[in-house]
Amino acid sequence: MYDRVLSAIGSVAWNLSNHDTPTSSVQKRVATLVASCIELPKSSLGSLKWFMAEHYLPWPETSRKDLLDILLDLSGNYNFHLWFQISVDQSRDRSKTEEPLLKMGPSSTFRVWIALIRTFGIQPRGTTQSLQYQKYVRNMLRLFDATESRADELLSTIEEMNRLTVAVLGPAMADPEQRTLRMSVRNFTDILTPGISASRWVLLLNEYFIWAGRFSAETMVQVENPDLFRALVYLLRLNTEMREAMTLSLGLRVVTELGWMADRRISAATLELMGLPSSAHTRRCLVQVESSAGIAWLSLFPRNRGAAALVEDVRDALIDVVMRHTRTSFDLRARSDDAQLDDESFFANALPDTTFGPSFFDSWMNMTNSRWQLQEPNLTNILKPGSAISQRWSFHSALTTSDEYFLFPLFHPDLPLAANYGGAGRLIADEVLRGLFYELLASDQQQLSYDYIAHPNESAPTQPQPEWSPHSVDTEALLVALKAYRLGFLRHSNSTEENNSTVEEDRLFFFASCYALCSSDDYVGELYGDASRRCNMPAAALPEFRAAFQCGNQNDLD
Repeated sequence: MYDRVLSAIGSVAWNLSNHDTPTSSVQKRVATLVASCIELPKSSLGSLKWFMAEHYLPWPETSRKDLLDILLDLSGNYNFHLWFQISVDQSRDRSKTEEPLLKMGPSSTFRVWIALIRTFGIQPRGTTQSLQYQKYVRNMLRLFDATESRADELLSTIEEMNRLTVAVLGPAMADPEQRTLRMSVRNFTDILTPGISASRWVLLLNEYFIWAGRFSAETMVQVENPDLFRALVYLLRLNTEMREAMTLSLGLRVVTELGWMADRRISAATLELMGLPSSAHTRRCLVQVESSAGIAWLSLFPRNRGAAALVEDVRDALIDVVMRHTRTSFDLRARSDDAQLDDESFFANALPDTTFGPSFFDSWMNMTNSRWQLQEPNLTNILKPGSAISQRWSFHSALTTSDEYFLFPLFHPDLPLAANYGGAGRLIADEVLRGLFYELLASDQQQLSYDYIAHPNESAPTQPQPEWSPHSVDTEALLVALKAYRLGFLRHSNSTEENNSTVEEDRLFFFASCYALCSSDDYVGELYGDASRRCNMPAAALPEFRAAFQCGNQNDLD
């Protein structure tokens, strides 16, 4: 996909220089944002230093600010999760008067950092890996004006705090407790974070997550990996001197995770430490702008004729399946049917213009501050293969179908309906239903959590079995795509005599369905399972498949 993005950005740049070719301001803003990040024409090191000082990390100086303040500030205001991640469920089916649902769990950024530190930062002194890490830290200290006389002391403290963090939190991250607990903030503090009062959590949540509504001690929290939060208490209750030393480690993390957007020297040094090519910076920029810009990102791609009709049919076919498993309603929108994508004034306010204005890091700060403008109307959700598992979208929110699904040969307006519905239709249905499955799986664990809270000394109750399995999602998705195909065929029939598709068309549908799964396997193979099994097993059980390929019985499929 990113090759197409770079091509699209080049096309926009050419259009901007050729004034006879119209270019939307949304396209222009997204393209110039990416170009600004890739090129980093000017350093924003001063802005990075200001940002860190404003958020209680005046690195390489220590900070006296409470660690929980620092963690929640960056998590709530900048979606940057140092030790754990907090998200807020503000789904459409929740009443506006109802308190939001907090979700707490491991941070993927933290997991990557632990792997990095285990590789470089806690190796025996004098080893190649240790020397590489020390060189990196010294380079960062130099950029932040630390004197040579202090460098050794600062480096030693950072390494010591890194070791302590990995020793305390690493085991919970490496072997996470699979149980998901759901409880009130009050019970969360009593059971998992004793010593940190519920009133303290509520005060900080209301300060740093003010955009999400009001929280109270009765606000519900869904906790993944409870052991992580039990271990976290030890670090949060260190003595004052140790907590201040810990801010040096946290400050370096911010430099590593955000500094690549501010200064080329930080980007180059970070890539060198990780052993990545310089091209990794380009991909990082694309991912960052994609996640920050929401569906404005899709303005880079040409619209697809016919996409809206296909998505409408898939949505209609999904309704029965969704209602069979839950009463939750959902909204599946085709990008080509999304009027707000063309709302120039809306995106003019939400997206900065970097053509002659601020640096990319400054633009990132502005976008992050205003991202709730995109989130409120559900303009941040971009549906892609693999998104259900990586939590890039919520089933309850409006889903904007990604351009990824409308690439030839998965979809093309000139292809037969069977190819389009078997390809793009199957992938969309699969992603939505897989998201629903994991939402229901979390819900099924609620009673287990309640029992655990009410009777913590009793043996753990049996894990509830989900009503359906990940494998059944494959079958359900194929049935939805097939039903949508029938709906589309009826709508496109020229006469009442053509209400049924031909055997050849049905064969094409099943071929396209399997081709779509195999084509997306690079994205989701490890997440969803083997593509050949996902193709063969559901189809083999369908009478429509056996009729299309004239199979006498299921044994003939071999």
